[in-house]
Amino acid sequence: MDLVALQKIRWLGNGTLEKKKCVIFYSCNPVRHVFGIGFYINSRFLSNILCFEPVNDRLCWIRVRGKYRNYSIINAHAPAEDKDDAEKDKFYLELEIVYSQCPRHDIKMVLGRLQHESGQGRK
Repeated sequence: MDLVALQKIRWLGNGTLEKKKCVIFYSCNPVRHVFGIGFYINSRFLSNILCFEPVNDRLCWIRVRGKYRNYSIINAHAPAEDKDDAEKDKFYLELEIVYSQCPRHDIKMVLGRLQHESGQGRK
């Protein structure tokens, strides 16, 4: 696999972790080991990565060079059904902002957990 969206990393802060065969780009909580998301990138695919933007412990995105068009891939981890509406609304507003900041002509993809625990999507 060349690119994998990761969930619940539970590290601290934002950054990159370089290994022999891969690089992990991550966006996590700065003070608590909760949530955290990121991307696993195979080293042979690394030259296709244009940028990585951490947002918070529930949102980040990466831009990938494509053959004809580039890709903006958003990794998202939505709050569970039992969270209050204000927290869920804040998350979806942030997701909308991130999506709108992706370059206009890119192919945009949203990956991750966007459904609530009950299996119902957000309306």
